[in-house]
Amino acid sequence: MITYRNKLSVTPGGRPTVVHLNQNDADFTLIFDLYSVYGDLTIQSGSSVLMDGRHENGTPFSINGSISGTVVTIPGSTSLTSDLGKAVGEVTITKSGKRLSTSNILFIIESRA
Repeated sequence: MITYRNKLSVTPGGRPTVVHLNQNDADFTLIFDLYSVYGDLTIQSGSSVLMDGRHENGTPFSINGSISGTVVTIPGSTSLTSDLGKAVGEVTITKSGKRLSTSNILFIIESRA
């Protein structure tokens, strides 16, 4: 199993995080260390996490994750790696009806050698 660890901003309009993956892989974990350019970031315990987005061809993906402090963990899924090319997603954290979304994540899905 491969673990990809990246920093991910919760600042609107922030620079996208780029993650390279292989087509049809599911044996990986995405870990994102959340941060804000405006200072300390506190996430309420018990928050739910969802990463969703779309492939270039319009196919959607949606994957539930978990959070501990400011670290988000998303399990690998072929719904993310099924299509070659680019996909754009974001992580949304929800607690008591309040939402916090991250900057975009650009996934580049490549064919296996």
